[in-house]
Amino acid sequence: MTFRCRNRVRRTFTVLLTGATIAALTPSVAGNAVAADQTPRITASDYAPQLAAESTSRAGNVMYSGPKTINGRKAIYLTFDDGPVTRGTPEVLAALQANRVTATFFVVGGLANSRAGTNIVKRLHGAGMPIAMHSWSHPVMSGWSTAAVQRDLTVTTKAIRRATGEIPTCFRPPYGAYGRGVTNAAAARNVSVVMWDVDPRDWTDPGPSALASRVISKLHPGAIILMHDGAGHGRQAAAALPRIVRAARAKGYVFGTLCPMRRPTRSTSAIATSAAGGGS
Repeated sequence: MTFRCRNRVRRTFTVLLTGATIAALTPSVAGNAVAADQTPRITASDYAPQLAAESTSRAGNVMYSGPKTINGRKAIYLTFDDGPVTRGTPEVLAALQANRVTATFFVVGGLANSRAGTNIVKRLHGAGMPIAMHSWSHPVMSGWSTAAVQRDLTVTTKAIRRATGEIPTCFRPPYGAYGRGVTNAAAARNVSVVMWDVDPRDWTDPGPSALASRVISKLHPGAIILMHDGAGHGRQAAAALPRIVRAARAKGYVFGTLCPMRRPTRSTSAIATSAAGGGS
């Protein structure tokens, strides 16, 4: 597997909960559901890169690109962020199934924890789509301590495990903003931090045709493609998928998935429990 690390900072803002609130989270928060369509409202300006660089850990568990080949064939990887939502995620799932491809879904724990969100995550998991973490409430985590990130990952893991019966193995920090707290917490849990190296900027809502063209023009072996099923962008992504799939296959690519989930064991339960208790 190929790992490539680099610094990346995004303009950031906090949604749903403040960083101070998240820092105080305990596993009991998993009982507080967020409505499935109370998705973070994210606009193009929120993703614009900042000029200043931040100090980030270049730990080996940060992935910007995936394996270049699968069984000797060029591979690419579709990923979807910011769900689950009732208007967007089902459309993306239907498009993936209709085109016989799989993708990895990075879900927001608070959304996955609602009744509707849990049902959608169950559908994704049942269809063979790996489920990974995208934080509990989509905050900026680049300045968080290891302990605060651990608490967030704990409650997000619980929501995903409740829906799927399995443990997620990957985490994507909101906005792609991460620091040592994120990489240290992920390493302690044996979780990979998964970024991307193809960003078609679907959050600008360019339309399905333009979105497909942006993806197709940047395809390369090992590409991790960032798209969104939540935050109001899922239907556009779903409409663009048939053209993306046709073009990728015509170029000789196969679609792989990242982040295979694992069955819970006593050791993983112990990690979750100890992570909830603190750290530094």
